[in-house]
Amino acid sequence: METEYFLENQYDAVYNQLCLAYRPKSDEELTALWAYHQTHHKQRGDRHWIGFLVCEDLLRQRGNTILDRTYPKN
Repeated sequence: METEYFLENQYDAVYNQLCLAYRPKSDEELTALWAYHQTHHKQRGDRHWIGFLVCEDLLRQRGNTILDRTYPKN
């Protein structure tokens, strides 16, 4: 139980840290970072996995659907 709580807080901390760092980046930079994190993540929940989720979220918040159009989730 404590381990799950720790992992959840660790995930939130990394997500927030990356979100603050990536927010000022352009859409093109976010798309490149998304591709980088996609190719480097090893398991669900690692820093790269969180990184590509941050990129997806920021792009969608800006109304940019390039990832949805280029890489559909079918």
